[in-house]
Amino acid sequence: MVMSAPALFVALSLSTVPCVSAPAENVARGSRPTLSGTEQIVRSQDGLFALHFTQEGEDRLQSVQDLNADGLPDVVDEVLSGLETARSAYVARGYRDVVRDAGGGGGPELDVYIVDLANNGFANAVPAEAEEEPWSCYIRLAADLTSQGGELLESVAAHELNHCVQYR
Repeated sequence: MVMSAPALFVALSLSTVPCVSAPAENVARGSRPTLSGTEQIVRSQDGLFALHFTQEGEDRLQSVQDLNADGLPDVVDEVLSGLETARSAYVARGYRDVVRDAGGGGGPELDVYIVDLANNGFANAVPAEAEEEPWSCYIRLAADLTSQGGELLESVAAHELNHCVQYR
């Protein structure tokens, strides 16, 4: 199979910038972020996920439209939808369910941060809430993705959640 130059460049760049990190690599990949503006937190209906975002500074959401008039930017709904859909799919396929973290993001939820990133996202392993479950994670998603519509954002959220399943 022959790859075009742009496709080859993308493949090489993806292989050199992984979107996962082990605990010892957290410093290199970035520890839990401090958002550049007033932090807003929305929790999923099941209480498993806490989505951290801001509408100010370099980490701001690129789109704040609320077409469904639920009081939240649609991109927030899309991230939560992607996470919940992916979680259900992984469990239905027999993978171990994700678990809550040990409170590193302010609560036991699995934290997802929308921040300024050089790539689409990262999943970082962290200790789990329960000792018998050694690993949980937190996720960082690129704020730039919030300007590109729901499917891409949902897909990247689901992809990073897959890494959290792998940590288990």
